[in-house]
Amino acid sequence: MRLLCVGDVMVETVVHVAENVNSGDEAQGVFETRVGGQALNVARVFHRLGGPSLFYAAVGQDESADWIKRQLKQERLKFKLQKTDQPTGVVFSIAASQDRTMYTQRGANAMLDLTELKKFNLKPEDALYFSGYLMNNAQGVGQIQKAIEQHNRNLTIIDTPPVGVLEKVGVDRFLQACAGIQVFFTNLAEAAEITRKTKVDDMLDVLVNRFPTVIIKQGAKGCSLADQNERATVPTQPLKNIDATGAGDAFCGGFLYALGQGQSGKAAAQYANEVAANVISRET
Repeated sequence: MRLLCVGDVMVETVVHVAENVNSGDEAQGVFETRVGGQALNVARVFHRLGGPSLFYAAVGQDESADWIKRQLKQERLKFKLQKTDQPTGVVFSIAASQDRTMYTQRGANAMLDLTELKKFNLKPEDALYFSGYLMNNAQGVGQIQKAIEQHNRNLTIIDTPPVGVLEKVGVDRFLQACAGIQVFFTNLAEAAEITRKTKVDDMLDVLVNRFPTVIIKQGAKGCSLADQNERATVPTQPLKNIDATGAGDAFCGGFLYALGQGQSGKAAAQYANEVAANVISRET
């Protein structure tokens, strides 16, 4: 299975700190600048596991865009970057243990043209992953809905956008746009916003009536999933000294890789937990 991942690409600066500090205080941190973005991270993990992945996003016509291209070429990722007149996206993250605070300027990402997906010439056995961050505006919602409709012969996947985006877009409009999605990733907060339920089993009941495979990510607790054949809670091993940045993306990449290898939903979730743990563990 070849996987095309569509979403934002960012120049991402992460500050790793021991713990969050109060406003106005000063603390020591370790700074890391890298190329980031939800869909890119999924494509990376899928690629590193041995699966053929493609990545599509938008950038500006600036030095940041040139730097991103060089970095992706070094990783030997296959990608297509649409050039726009907006600046390349930037995200600044503060990672304190398992807590993360993000400040984002989407820039060029808001201009991504999904009609260009036809140029990838996807085959029926290929899969198409959409980052929920694409739904930050009405144009993005409409484009995703149309793209899902046009690629109904492919396995289509979405990772739900944050609660703030869901509130802005509206849950009903979001669900309407996602009609036809076959693998639906979300987390507890997002699932609660969508379903108006407080118990995981109730959330799964609502979502699996709409989507063939549903995975609710629960961070350090693992995940819960439901599909047409099974329902399961899959715990993960507790980790110490971790930076949870990218954990959910690593999980998605691992899950999709295992699914493409013919594993069941539960087996894919178990494998995905291991992949996420390997990505986020920090040895001291």
